[in-house]
Amino acid sequence: MAGLKKDKWEKTKSDLTQYILESYPTLFSENDKNVLIKYLEEGYQQGYTYETPIMQYAVAKKSAVTNNIDFSQLEQQFTQKLSSPAERALALFNFFNLK
Repeated sequence: MAGLKKDKWEKTKSDLTQYILESYPTLFSENDKNVLIKYLEEGYQQGYTYETPIMQYAVAKKSAVTNNIDFSQLEQQFTQKLSSPAERALALFNFFNLK
């Protein structure tokens, strides 16, 4: 069962990587692929278990890094206000006016 879950996550991560590279070329280039994968893994490990929140987490984190904003502090602020990981990911994503 654990192997099946891992295989599903690897497929999802691959699909999200491709989607983000195509949809957010100003944030992520092919050269940033390893950083993107790292951020997707972080999002998954931190409880963002659905595709959209994981994607929103990764894109928001890259936006924070690009704009020299402390992402950990920002995420902590939203964690205090929003207990749902999906709501928190959306709030982080919207903070940077991403679409």
